[in-house]
Amino acid sequence: MIDLIDWTPRLYPSLTILEGRFVRLEPLNKTKHAEGVCQMCLSEDAHERFRYFGSYPPKSEEEELAWLKKAEKKKLIYVIIDKIREDVVGTIEFYNPVLENGTIEIFVYFSKMIAKKSGATEALYLIGSFIFDELKYRRLEWCTDNRNEASKNAATRFGFVYETLHPQNRINKKEIIDIACFSIIDKDWSIIKKSCEKWLENQNFDENGNQKERLSEIRRKIEISSNFFIQAIDPPPPVLSSQESDINAKAFDLVNWTDRNLPSHTIMEGKYVRLEPLSIEKHGDALFEIVSQEKQRLDYLPECPPKDRDQFQQWLIMAESSQDPLYFTIIDKATGKVAGRQALSRIRPNHGVIEMGHVLWSSLIARKPAATEACYLLAKHVFDTITVSNGNVTHEIKLQKILLCVSDSSTKGVFVNFE
Repeated sequence: MIDLIDWTPRLYPSLTILEGRFVRLEPLNKTKHAEGVCQMCLSEDAHERFRYFGSYPPKSEEEELAWLKKAEKKKLIYVIIDKIREDVVGTIEFYNPVLENGTIEIFVYFSKMIAKKSGATEALYLIGSFIFDELKYRRLEWCTDNRNEASKNAATRFGFVYETLHPQNRINKKEIIDIACFSIIDKDWSIIKKSCEKWLENQNFDENGNQKERLSEIRRKIEISSNFFIQAIDPPPPVLSSQESDINAKAFDLVNWTDRNLPSHTIMEGKYVRLEPLSIEKHGDALFEIVSQEKQRLDYLPECPPKDRDQFQQWLIMAESSQDPLYFTIIDKATGKVAGRQALSRIRPNHGVIEMGHVLWSSLIARKPAATEACYLLAKHVFDTITVSNGNVTHEIKLQKILLCVSDSSTKGVFVNFE
């Protein structure tokens, strides 16, 4: 595990050639890789392999070349080269690098020429070594359509731990998609790395190239010998079968789906509280008083307690002008005082998904009906105002546990999927 005393944001990935025994990973180059990528993506089984992706397979070489031109500019895509045939056999793309947290996600495309073969395992091993050993990231993520059993099996086989299921997380090809999330964290990487290296050794394969010992068996032996075990999430996260997710995906008619409206900065009136767009002039001093006198309420939020009002002013300027997160100030109607703030963030209109967070409740409303109502008002704004027609939207909420000061019944009444 990385010592965070001297932690600094990680570097943005600068792709270099990664050499293995079976495969070589090269940064995508349109000129060099166009022919190989086109052949791979225009193959007969492309429709099957694109089934759970966010796009359809290209209809022509021209269409694929246009994609390559855009993809090359991202500078985040590796092409997997089979070292025996020197053919393009897959791609691995980095997504959502969060430098300040040292987290990054990968999106994998294995063609039939590499899927379920030693080269696929080695490609993931090279990626893991690049992320953890070279760039010193803390966390590598793998998210997939919950119906994609091959993808889920590939993740767990390599050593990714299943973390959670995000129901109705996105819309893809006119279907509502449940997303299964997996990860490897830095403290587990050494076990996974040693397991892969042992599995990839020549003596683990017979004369026909068949494995003698499974990767999971090798990993278990290394865990026992080192007395360090990769831990599953406890309590276990929710599980939904691929069949159930397939039923969910087809449960709504999305033929006429359009992007949702962006949430608006509007006043929301309740019985106990009123939510107002955050204003420096109206709320700045009162919010500073809360974060100064109740510093413990910032323990699990991104920002640290400000040293003084001038430093807090910089945060206020950011919050007042921000559209994502979109901040609201909470007014306690009984006293007329500012009682906290909360926000809508990670707004994805194309998927109809939004997150509620950045929640700061003062002692004036924490553990009281007013706090529950503050969440209710935002949820009502999201589902009743922003949505249209049948309102098929998932509301994601990721409040810090210590600040989730509402009763179980209230939580169940607000923080679920609304339809």
